[in-house]
Amino acid sequence: MTEDMGKAFAATVADLSKQTSLRAVVLTGAGKAFSAGGDLKFLEDRAKTDIVSNEAIMHEFYERFLSLRDLPVPVIAALNGPAVGAGFAVSLACDMRIAAAGSKVGVNFARLGITPGKRGHFGYRYP
Repeated sequence: MTEDMGKAFAATVADLSKQTSLRAVVLTGAGKAFSAGGDLKFLEDRAKTDIVSNEAIMHEFYERFLSLRDLPVPVIAALNGPAVGAGFAVSLACDMRIAAAGSKVGVNFARLGITPGKRGHFGYRYP
């Protein structure tokens, strides 16, 4: 999950939001995985960014992917393979998850020395 992918994802969600005949959205991965998670170079760069800038960067990054929560129809995550880290977290923001046999999920944030998202993201909203 890169910044460019997030921009394209949000643009696609915006386009889907305009379709009046839309009844549901199925989100799945290309190839053998649902998602391997966040771009590690992007995450490494966050450790080099000051906390105020980092907060803004991460907020914008997460909101692009979480734009799917604003769709007016059910969103189904079709886990066609591994869903790891932020990829798994995006599946949790969907209304329903269906996993193929053999699919694996993982939240390896701690093993990478990073926190899982941030307050208010990936399914949780605070006032």
